[in-house]
Amino acid sequence: HLRPVRLPLNNCVFCKADELFTEYESKLFSHTVKGQMAIFEEMIEDEEGLVDDRLPTTSRGLWAASETERSLKAILSFAKAHRLDSKAIEEGNIFLELFEAWKKEYKLLHEYWMVLRDHVSAIDELAMATERLRMRHPEEPKPNHPVLHIIEPHEVEQNRVKLLNDKAVAKSQLQKKLGQLLYLNNLEKSQDKTTGGVNPEPCPICARQLGKQWAVLTCGHCFCNECIAIIIEQYSVGTRRSSIKCAICRQTTSHKEISYVFTAETTNQEDDMPVKGSHSTKVEAVVRTLKKIQFKDPGAKALVFSTWQDVLDIIAKALHDNNMDFAQINGIHKFQENLSAFKYDPKINILLLPLHTGSNGLNIIEATQVLLVEPILNPAHELQAIGRVHR
Repeated sequence: HLRPVRLPLNNCVFCKADELFTEYESKLFSHTVKGQMAIFEEMIEDEEGLVDDRLPTTSRGLWAASETERSLKAILSFAKAHRLDSKAIEEGNIFLELFEAWKKEYKLLHEYWMVLRDHVSAIDELAMATERLRMRHPEEPKPNHPVLHIIEPHEVEQNRVKLLNDKAVAKSQLQKKLGQLLYLNNLEKSQDKTTGGVNPEPCPICARQLGKQWAVLTCGHCFCNECIAIIIEQYSVGTRRSSIKCAICRQTTSHKEISYVFTAETTNQEDDMPVKGSHSTKVEAVVRTLKKIQFKDPGAKALVFSTWQDVLDIIAKALHDNNMDFAQINGIHKFQENLSAFKYDPKINILLLPLHTGSNGLNIIEATQVLLVEPILNPAHELQAIGRVHR
């Protein structure tokens, strides 16, 4: 069902319906090649924006106005411009509205068909995955087209070798994935805040705690650095003694593939300061930095500059969400009132101001910290903004 290479005979109803959808789509929208490989040049917009940012499965491309629609629109525009028969113009408008309705109807049908199509394709994929490989029976007629799960007698050996190779590759990949899982589990234990960044697991050789530094082999087993150093020095194997064998599972690991882990306890309290609300990474960084300033020096006053007023509005909302008092300068409205509140109110230690306003002629020596939300293109403006606090 719905496979890229279709058989000319015995098409199922879903394959036939898929062909009908493709054919109907080629009538409504522009295309370069008929059928399943049709390519469309533009996206059609409706009230909700772009129709679908995924690649339509039936068209393998994007939707655009068809040549028929463009021609009809050109004829209608010509008729309106030259004031031709009003009845013909009215019928043209009605037909174009009908054409738009057909396209909207197709979009809804397309969504429904894609869901149904994917469902049928998934069932077909499951059937293919669970179909047993077998040899063609002597009395069974040879199929006209190759069937994947039926092989000829002379193909048995080559398929057996291929499957054995696939099995070996799959086992190797499984071992690597299990090793990665084991490594991540050990790393998770070391990052537990209750342990202070110390891995409590014992080294399998010396039974001492792995601590904050240990080595990980490709199999995922972990050893302390001292034991790994002894193994590398005394028990290396292979060509040029460039590999070691795991003391637990005996899997070989090259010296270059040994990973060394170093963890450190996070003692800085301000790094764990939470930021309330859902904000961008930059806005969170600004709020967290302001919190750090208040944590280190509760009376410190900070200026926050940005080139764009919208960015300052977003930061203002984030500060409000985190219950942080601030003043904001956004034009002439309440300029002196907000500036005085920042200077003389001990509760307001943050001032948001646009670069073009705050970098010219203001003296704000009460501030001790300056934050630039984004890089300033003109270095002179950056120096002027920083100069507000140095007078």
